[in-house]
Amino acid sequence: FEEPQEQAVSNALKQDLKTGFEFLDNALRGQLEHLKETAPDLYKLYRENAGDPPEVSTLNPTTMEKLTHRKGCSADTGFAGQYRDKETGKLYYIKEPKDPESARNEVLMARLAGILGLSVPPVQLVRKDGRAFVVSEWQDGLRIDETALKQADQRQLARLYLVASVLGNVDILGYSFDNTLVDPQGQLIPLDWGESGEFCGPFASKRKQGTFAGTVLELDAFKDPKSKPAKQIVPDPMVLVGLQNAAQLFTTLDKHVLACVTAELIAADTAEIGRLVEVLGPDKPIDRQRLSRTIHERLAYLARRYPGCCGGERITQVEQGAISASGVDGYSLPVFSQDIERADLRLYHFMDSDNQPVTECWAKLTPKAARRLSDQLGLPYAYRRELAELNAYVDELKKGVVIDAKWRGTLERIVQLCDTITEGIEQHKGGYRPQDGHGEIVSQLRMLKDKVQKEMSGQSSSLT
Repeated sequence: FEEPQEQAVSNALKQDLKTGFEFLDNALRGQLEHLKETAPDLYKLYRENAGDPPEVSTLNPTTMEKLTHRKGCSADTGFAGQYRDKETGKLYYIKEPKDPESARNEVLMARLAGILGLSVPPVQLVRKDGRAFVVSEWQDGLRIDETALKQADQRQLARLYLVASVLGNVDILGYSFDNTLVDPQGQLIPLDWGESGEFCGPFASKRKQGTFAGTVLELDAFKDPKSKPAKQIVPDPMVLVGLQNAAQLFTTLDKHVLACVTAELIAADTAEIGRLVEVLGPDKPIDRQRLSRTIHERLAYLARRYPGCCGGERITQVEQGAISASGVDGYSLPVFSQDIERADLRLYHFMDSDNQPVTECWAKLTPKAARRLSDQLGLPYAYRRELAELNAYVDELKKGVVIDAKWRGTLERIVQLCDTITEGIEQHKGGYRPQDGHGEIVSQLRMLKDKVQKEMSGQSSSLT
């Protein structure tokens, strides 16, 4: 290389330098620091377009002074306890889960609980030499107080109930009411988020098997530890005790207060959820997208579970968040109406020709509901479904069948269909056009009914 600039490029591509970046605790941060030192103009351009890089923790748990051992139980390496930073004198509670993914999950869920309105102490994930630590700032004056928990402000309890349910923290109170403490001002401080999100007991050591999904089973489990949802989400008997403790607090929640807090949650801006999942979520992008979608869907579930809290909105803020997180321009809502087939209500959000947002809804009515709607609108019913079913039976009969007990039941169904369609057409014959051929259809149906009834009365063994 003759030119100095080309020589600099060659140096930047040296294998030992690249290897050094690969094994950093934060490879991206290392590369940005290198860029800042070697190419300040390029680093300035990066900052102008991407903003300042996030602060990197300078904490090193392995060099801190350990003051006390762990509180309670956890699947920890033995590191858990209260620590003092020798340089700053600040106190921290630090633990090192055996599974680094469990540490990541705990910090993420604690941060999410904070943005959803709970008083969670500042917590961070510190990676050092391939190890993962959950570091929480120590708070003086916190106490285990079962009586204070049971007498706590109803709004605090309602938010604790809803947020713990959405984030799947079935051990929110703990075995001895020691996972949510009380500060001197009576504020509830939930500390342990290990058994939430994708991880469960014992001691946040296992992944949940299909129970952290769009349906928030915890809403029912927290109020009835013997319910079916409780059995689905509590694989460990020790956690069941914590669930029973939660029932003592949550079964007596004031419905009006619960509705008010629910309304606040479903109106919350959920953009921060996606950002936190991107920063603290799983390594693979597809897993981060799945986790973000699940959390948004669980928040949106509150709008379906408590529709009276939606304030008359066609679609709530959290439901819009679920649409965005899904990665598609649509969102499916299960409903309780018996008039909608498969209880499937679909919402679509798109931009119209004027670049304005439009929300539309799609639902398929059951035959009875569709007929009732036709009657109310004065429209003739087409009987497409019934005719399609009848044609399928007739096609089978044309092939020649042996009349057994099953087919005798089918013949009775054919007669029933003939009567239903005939009566409906006769009742609304004024609404059909002559070219619709409704008269010929009625004639054919009556002929078919007569033939089937004759065969049935003769107990014939075959029908062609």
